[in-house]
Amino acid sequence: MDATNPKLTSEARERLIAAFLELYRSKPWHKISVMEIVQAAGYARGTFYRHFSGVDDLLRQVEAENTCTAVCRHIIVNAPAIPLEDATDAMASFYENRAETVAVLAAGSNGNNYLDAQRPPMKTMFAALLTRGFVMTPLQLDVASEYIASAKVGMVRLWLGKREHMSLNQINKMSECFIESDLWNFVARQAPKHGGPQPRKVIDDKPFDYPWLG
Repeated sequence: MDATNPKLTSEARERLIAAFLELYRSKPWHKISVMEIVQAAGYARGTFYRHFSGVDDLLRQVEAENTCTAVCRHIIVNAPAIPLEDATDAMASFYENRAETVAVLAAGSNGNNYLDAQRPPMKTMFAALLTRGFVMTPLQLDVASEYIASAKVGMVRLWLGKREHMSLNQINKMSECFIESDLWNFVARQAPKHGGPQPRKVIDDKPFDYPWLG
């Protein structure tokens, strides 16, 4: 293989990852050897070590690439101009576009840690969006953003077991219809009476472009 050719280098990395994920379907990551991965991918051990320091490094890289951190950061930067519904739609598309990989990672021996890692970037993102709509104390903001982020990770868990019947976007729409459609109006009405977050004017919804979906 020509290691100086970016296309071939990228192809080798993707094939190594695919081989690992196939093995990870049936055994814990720490029981997968480098030799098994390179044999399944059709490469030598040297090719593996040009990309990863070990199986644990490969797993960490794949999990990081399939965590919504970059999406959430982009939304945070554009928080003044993005509707809350569009933010959740974008996150649903992020997971749906890589559903097979996400499913393997979530079901694997490090699956709970992988899913738990989705919550912090979501929490930071929702905190930015909530700050746009409400004047909150730090504690109020922490509680509200933690609540929403935990609920969204729970929906990802639910979706992974029901992908054949419903998309993550549909699950989000159901929750918005059943629970969230009037939730923030209720908060805006009731919270001031009980020392809760004070509503501020929320910007008008308008179309927003998500470059990572292109």
